[in-house]
Amino acid sequence: MDGLLSLDIIINCILVKEGVRPALLLQPANYGETSGNDPKIKKILDEIKIKYPELYQSENYDTYQGVLISKTSYDGESNISPNKMGEILGYPCHKNFSEIFLDEIRYSISLGVSYHVLPQPKYNIIDMLQYFPTINAAPFPIVENLYTDISTPLNNRKSVDLFVNVCQTTNNLHEFENIKRHALNVLSAPKYIELFKSINIVIDDIKIEVEPIIPTLSIIQKLINNEPFNALEKDEIQNNIWNIFSDDTDADDIFSNIQFNNPIHMGILIQLLSSFQFDMLSPFYPLYLYPTENEMVTDITTQLAKKIISNLQKTKLYEFEFNI
Repeated sequence: MDGLLSLDIIINCILVKEGVRPALLLQPANYGETSGNDPKIKKILDEIKIKYPELYQSENYDTYQGVLISKTSYDGESNISPNKMGEILGYPCHKNFSEIFLDEIRYSISLGVSYHVLPQPKYNIIDMLQYFPTINAAPFPIVENLYTDISTPLNNRKSVDLFVNVCQTTNNLHEFENIKRHALNVLSAPKYIELFKSINIVIDDIKIEVEPIIPTLSIIQKLINNEPFNALEKDEIQNNIWNIFSDDTDADDIFSNIQFNNPIHMGILIQLLSSFQFDMLSPFYPLYLYPTENEMVTDITTQLAKKIISNLQKTKLYEFEFNI
């Protein structure tokens, strides 16, 4: 990739530079840090400054959510509400973000780039030339084999999210379509095609994906009523568990040990989801503003996860088969 910059950061910086979206937000918490001066994100910000010097990096504003990368400086701004932050970032559903009803079905709408990776050279031609006294002595018939590794699939397709916006309805899809159209126009410019080729990438398309978010309250009610869950509801349960525990492995172990026909497990799950819906730590978010306490909370949630896994395993129902 382009030095320290991941593909989503590169594309987002281009889209901000070209006016497709007004800003992007880099959150230190995603790198296990608390501010733009911490080592990991500082290196990324320094790289952005070198490659995109026309973009401001704003961090001294209220209420702090991360480093804003934009063509306008937001340093010194006060009272940037969630709605205002959504507007700054160019989210189509920013106006009523703080009024979204969490007890009703809502939608996660993402804008993502699909691309494929070009095959790597099979050999480094510079290294190969050392074996030949002069260029004229090189056996030219093998040159065509230097560049293509036939073991690498030509259609190595991947995707990366640019941003995700939570919306109460899908009424704003046309605005996502507008962003998609403008982004494709920019990214198809020859200079950007060459840029991506230089890092062995070809942009294929920009896709809009809409996923319904099932309200936690409705899941709890189905647990109480002992009703079966469909695949989408189980996915949402797993997402909630991921959001509760800082370690994805612990969260996966919890979910994989849950028996949906086990009343004890359903009771544990009701408590877990209720604590997620009414999070007692939420008045202190973002927790990275309290680094000492944040570390303590992480340790406590890790211990809690281990205990829950142990309890789930100890209360499992086992079915025995008898061959007569």
